[in-house]
Amino acid sequence: MSQNLPAVFNDKGFVSRFNSGRSIKTMKWAAEKQYVTQLLQRNTELTRCSSESIGISLLDAAFSGLSLAPSLGHAYLIPYGPTCTFSPGYKGLLHLVYRAGTIKSVQSVLVYKGDEFTVWTEDGERHIKHVEKHTSGAEVIAAYCIAKYASGEHNIEVMDKSQLDAVEAQATRSDRGGMVWRSAWKGQMQRKAVIRRASAYWPRDDGGRME
Repeated sequence: MSQNLPAVFNDKGFVSRFNSGRSIKTMKWAAEKQYVTQLLQRNTELTRCSSESIGISLLDAAFSGLSLAPSLGHAYLIPYGPTCTFSPGYKGLLHLVYRAGTIKSVQSVLVYKGDEFTVWTEDGERHIKHVEKHTSGAEVIAAYCIAKYASGEHNIEVMDKSQLDAVEAQATRSDRGGMVWRSAWKGQMQRKAVIRRASAYWPRDDGGRME
């Protein structure tokens, strides 16, 4: 860890870049520095990452406005060999959407084997019935996302198991994505997948952004 921290944390030029690049000016360098220190202490694989990649990840956090605070779960630092990568979590994606003001609420839900789950279209609108009846450890068979717009309209997106598996397969072709999908965070990655797919249809703000 001592090999990574000094080059990134004690570089005044880097700190200036972080502060000037923040999309949310309430994001504080001292706090994010402390969060990264905690993450390095908890994850020995992160300590093997290059100082440069840790710095780039911190800048990504500043540009996106997603804090690395572990309690928020908005974003994570993922080690891929010697490279540290900034990865927004599904809660972080939702935070960006809410911040834009075009979306009132979003639900991302996993469907498990044993649940009652029906999807149908009526009068041009998609509908879902989901009754949770699964037992602990049941297999995920689908995921869906319901977004309610500020305008009063809504959007429903569904991904079945084959589609979720296809996203996982694409990610696991490299060690970069495969590590997360093979970890305890797989459920969050499945939620994130359906949110990303649904977001393609969501309204943007006046600047064409959701963030």
